Amino acid sequence: MENNERYNMKYRNLKLLLLTCWVLGVNFSQDLGEAIEEEIKKEIKFSLNLNGHDEGESDPKFGLYLSNLDFEEAYELRYDHCYGVQVTGIVDGGNADRSGLVDGDIIMELDGEKVKYEAHLLRLRDAKKIGESVTLKIFRDGEIKNVSLTFEPETPDEEDEEDENSHLSVGFGGGGPLMFTPQFDFTGINSYIGQFGFDPLEPISGTHIGGFGMGTIGGGWFIGGMGGGFMTSKSIYVDSLQANRTFKLESGLGGVTLSKKYPLFTEKLILDFTTMIGGGETTLSISQNKGGFSWDDAEISNGNNWYAKYRKSFVALYPKVGVLLRIKNWIGIYGSAGQLFALSTQDGWIEDSFETTVSGDSPEVPNGLTYSVGIWFGY
Repeated sequence: MENNERYNMKYRNLKLLLLTCWVLGVNFSQDLGEAIEEEIKKEIKFSLNLNGHDEGESDPKFGLYLSNLDFEEAYELRYDHCYGVQVTGIVDGGNADRSGLVDGDIIMELDGEKVKYEAHLLRLRDAKKIGESVTLKIFRDGEIKNVSLTFEPETPDEEDEEDENSHLSVGFGGGGPLMFTPQFDFTGINSYIGQFGFDPLEPISGTHIGGFGMGTIGGGWFIGGMGGGFMTSKSIYVDSLQANRTFKLESGLGGVTLSKKYPLFTEKLILDFTTMIGGGETTLSISQNKGGFSWDDAEISNGNNWYAKYRKSFVALYPKVGVLLRIKNWIGIYGSAGQLFALSTQDGWIEDSFETTVSGDSPEVPNGLTYSVGIWFGY
């Protein structure tokens, strides 16, 4: 890739990150701010290179593409160690090519130090200088070999593993707890429960708590699932009737997710486009209890003890855009924003006991602009 094309690609990614953060409506954390600041410094440095200053000439290069070890594939290769980095491509004429490394090799050690993951190997490389030689212990075709590699200066037409974001790993999967806040218009519900003496619900009452998870299917694509729900209830005492009244609202949704992920400058910052397809249900119940239940009388039929429950089911479609910021390789913070579409085949709610459609204006179910935040565990 020519230098100008490389620069334009990274500049577009920087603009895409800033736009995404604006869409999410979040402030820059210190880690995110430092990552962007470092990237801007790199862009300035790269811009100087375009004007004739070759700042990166003394940097040691492997001349290969790397990927963190896929342990399922490692098992198939009969590689029984829990460390190492896999070679996924070789730059023609580069240092790795000259040393005899080939696609599919697993780099186990550099100068006797075990390689834990890709970023660790790159840090070991960056501690070296042009002209130095290192010994790589590799696994190939069921055998362990030692290979000598010398960091010769990079030729103008070479690319290394850091030049293309497409060769940065987006991980293999994971998940964790998730909180999401779909819009929930309580106008209709508040109007109904207000007739029984209950205070109106606040918007925060509709915050869903749940979880999400996913696994890679290759090519930056992931399949998984997400779901969550909420429950809020209130009780009051009616002096005139000497009875307790209880109101409860419950709602939940979930489904299958399909995601496409892209690294932004680094494996610590991952952009994803996700769509969830599934369903959900919202239920509303209200009851009054004056007590006096007995096998010997018909107190339950005197009108002071009663119970009603209403429900509405819906199909959920939830496209969203999200950003994962890895704090460590195994843990990170995830945030997203999207539009939840709750589509129902029934016009109104159903009274649960008698399976009867409830007449009148129907209260809303969760819908609309939705934000989420969660903790990510995995890689």
